[in-house]
Amino acid sequence: MEQVGRMTTVLENSPRRASLLVSPGLSDPQPIANDLGIRAILSPLDGECDGLVTPIIEVRNYGSNLVSSSRITLSLDGVLIETKNFTIPPLSSLQSTTLSFSPMPLPSGDHVVSFQITLTNGVADPGSSNNILDKTVVVPETIGLPITENFNTIPSGWQIVNPDLNFTWQLASAPNDDPSNIALKMDFFNYEDNLGEIDLLVTPAFDLSTEPVALLLFDVAYARFQDDRDGLKVIVLSDCNADINQGTVVYDKSGAELQTSPPTTDQFVPLNDAQWRTEFIDLSAFAGQDNLQLAFVGVNDWGNNLYLDNIKVVTTPLDDVALIEVISPTPVICETQVPPKVRVRNAGTLVTSLRVRITINGLNSTIQNFDDLNLFGGAEIDLELSPITLTPGANTIVVELLEPNGLPDVNPSNNTSTIYTVVNEAVEEIPTRQNFEGDFEDQWTTINPSGGMNWELKSMGANHVLFFNGYNNTVIGDKSWFVSPRLDFSLATEASLSFDLSYAYRTGYIDRLLVLASMDCGLSYSDTLLNEEGIALANGNSSSSSWLPEDSQWRRNLPINLNAYAGENDVRIAFVFVSANGNNIYLDNIELFVSETPFVVGEPMSVYPSPFILQAQPENPLQVTFSLAEKGPVVIELIDLTGRVLASETPPNVLNQTYIISVPDIQAGMYIVRAKSGMGTFSKRVIIVK
Repeated sequence: MEQVGRMTTVLENSPRRASLLVSPGLSDPQPIANDLGIRAILSPLDGECDGLVTPIIEVRNYGSNLVSSSRITLSLDGVLIETKNFTIPPLSSLQSTTLSFSPMPLPSGDHVVSFQITLTNGVADPGSSNNILDKTVVVPETIGLPITENFNTIPSGWQIVNPDLNFTWQLASAPNDDPSNIALKMDFFNYEDNLGEIDLLVTPAFDLSTEPVALLLFDVAYARFQDDRDGLKVIVLSDCNADINQGTVVYDKSGAELQTSPPTTDQFVPLNDAQWRTEFIDLSAFAGQDNLQLAFVGVNDWGNNLYLDNIKVVTTPLDDVALIEVISPTPVICETQVPPKVRVRNAGTLVTSLRVRITINGLNSTIQNFDDLNLFGGAEIDLELSPITLTPGANTIVVELLEPNGLPDVNPSNNTSTIYTVVNEAVEEIPTRQNFEGDFEDQWTTINPSGGMNWELKSMGANHVLFFNGYNNTVIGDKSWFVSPRLDFSLATEASLSFDLSYAYRTGYIDRLLVLASMDCGLSYSDTLLNEEGIALANGNSSSSSWLPEDSQWRRNLPINLNAYAGENDVRIAFVFVSANGNNIYLDNIELFVSETPFVVGEPMSVYPSPFILQAQPENPLQVTFSLAEKGPVVIELIDLTGRVLASETPPNVLNQTYIISVPDIQAGMYIVRAKSGMGTFSKRVIIVK
C-alpha cells in the first residue's frame, strides 16, 4: 500500500477538501475601538466523525484598544446551542487567540455551524463585517458490517462528490449475470472536462476496531476507447477525514490493466457477466481501526465508460484461493523432468498455508505443502514445486489448490486447471523452412495448452498453410501455439526469421499474434520477438465476415533479427495467437536464415552481380543465393563455355543461404555458375569484366 500524493489540481478546489474557513474583511483601514473579529473556524471541519465535537475558533483584535473579554454565540442548523462569555488575555491590535466551546453532539448529515460575536469588552462590537462566520460541515453516516451494496438505487449515506459539476457517478443499466442489472456508471465516453478530472464515491464510515480481518470485494466493467487510460482508485480514509490526499491507496488500475472487455469505439455497455471482473482487496491492514471510509475515485482520460457494482466489505475469515496460471511446464519442452510453477491469488482474507496437488496423465498424483505464506487478500504469489516426470509426446497435467489455512476452500470452482504439454525432442539445424507441404507435425508442434481450438492445416488450391479459425473461436484470451523443434544455432554467427502472414481485422475485436523465443528448449519463453494486434497485425484489409485471403492478400513479414541466439543449441521459436473472437489468421513459408539480412529469391538459384567486375572482389564479390525445396549438400562450380571447371566448392546443408564464389584471375567474357544438388542441377550465366 502507498500513501497517496496529490492526484490532480482538481483536488485543491474540491468542495470536499478539508480546510480552514477564514472570515472575509479581516482588517479595517481605520481601526475602531472594541472590534474583535472571527478569524477562522478551526473545529468542526468537513469530515468530522459522528459524536461529540469541541468547537474552536480563532479571533483577532482588529480594533485600536486592548480586548480582554467577549460574548460569542454558537448555533447549529439555526438553533442556538451555547452563549459563552470569554475572559481573554489582553489582545493588542492585530493579535489573535483561540477560543473553545463546550463539547456538543454532531450527528451524521449536513450541518451549518454558526458563530457570532455579540459583545466585546462588555459593549456591542461595532465590526459587523467580521462578527459572524458560518461553516457547512458534512458528517458521514456510520454503517454496520458487513457492507453489501448492489446500487439498485443511490444508497443513503453514500456520498457522490463531483468537483467539476460535470459528469459523475450515476445509475445505469449494466447487464451482468442479470440482464436487468443496474450499476454505477462513470461516463468517460462523453466527459467534456479536463484530463485527470476526478469523481468520488465515498462510503459511510465503518468500524474495524474489533475485527481481525476484513476484505473488500467489488465488480468492475470497463473497455478502452483506443489506448486511453481512464482510471479507478480505491482509497481508505481514516478518522472521517474527507481529504483523499491523506488516505491510503489500496487499488489503482487504469487503461489496459483496468479493462474487462476489448477496446471499442462505441459507447461501452457490458453485455453479460463475462465482461465484468470481481476485484478482491484485503483490508486486514486496517483491522483494529474505527471511523474508516472507502473512496472510489474515477479518473478521466476521455476514454470509455466505467461501471462499478456489488461493493462488499466482509469481516468473516474467507478462505478462498484461485489458480491464476500454470506458468510451467510450458506448452512444448524438451525434457521429461520439469519443476512446475503456478501463480496463485488470494481471493479471500489472509492465507498462511495451502496445498497443491498435481496429477500427470491421470495416474501419478503428488501433493506439496506450502506454509508461512502470509498472503494478503488480492495478492498473488508464484509457487515452484518439486520436479515432475512427463512422458515423451503429449501429457495432460491437472493442478489443484487445496485447503487454504487448512480449511476447505469456500469457492473451489477456481482451484483447478488442466493443461496440456508436449515433450518434443526433435532437433533441426538452421537454416530451415516450414512451408506445410509435407508431414511437419513430427518436428513442429501445434497445441492449445488449455485444450481449446488449435492451429490446423488448410488447403488453399495447390498450396497448404497453417490456419486458426479466430472468427468462430468465442473463448476470449484463448491461446494456440505453433512451436518449432529444438533449433541448433551453434554454427551460426548471424540469424534471422521471416514468414508469410494473412489476417483481417474485425472492428472492435483485438486479436494478437506473438512470436516468442526460448533459449532453454522451452522451459521458458522469455523473449518476445513480435507482438502485433488488431489493425497493426492486419494486411490493411478489414472484414466483418470470416477471412479467406486471395493470393494478393498476403504479406511477407520483415525479417526478425535472431543474432542474440547465434552459437546456442537449445532455441525454440513459438507462434502464439491470442484470440479475441476477431478473425482468421494464416501462416506460411516460415524460414530461418543464417544471415542477418537475408536475400530472398523467387527461384532456386540467383547469381549476382552481373556483369561482375573481377577487380571489385573481395569488396563486391560474386555471390549465389539459394532457395531450395529441401536442405542438403550442393556442388557450386564456376565453368567456362567449354565446360572447364575453374572454381568449385561443396557446402553442406544448403537451403536459403548466400555464398561467395572466389573467382580466379581469368579473362573477361561469359561464364556459367552451376549448382548440383539432390533437387537437380541449376545454371546461371554471368558476365565477368576487368
